[in-house]
Amino acid sequence: MVNDERGSATVQNVVLVPTMFLFVCMVLVLLLWAYAQGVVHAAADQAVRAGSRIDVDSVGTCQARGLQTLANALPGLGPGDVTCSESAGVVSVSIRLPVTGGIPPFRSSTLTADASARKELAPA
Repeated sequence: MVNDERGSATVQNVVLVPTMFLFVCMVLVLLLWAYAQGVVHAAADQAVRAGSRIDVDSVGTCQARGLQTLANALPGLGPGDVTCSESAGVVSVSIRLPVTGGIPPFRSSTLTADASARKELAPA
């Protein structure tokens, strides 16, 4: 009796192709996750910078810029929660963006970012 290897290439392809597809999908999800986290951090940075300028409503400007940045960079994920405050000459922002759906490790979680900056002072 001779060992016959006919059909082994088919079995290898049936196993290999779906495995590679799953791997590529997971890499793409991780890249999207990293992009979304970067957007949340950038939104916090832009919001606090806008709110720390001279002669602006710090809280209102900060919230508006944070929401605008999130809406422009991540149109499908929703508005998120932008919370700004000003205390003792320091403008602070906290952004929480809930993410639902997707692949199981990232099915339901929240991306967060915090930032603060000193309020600019007019020259004397």
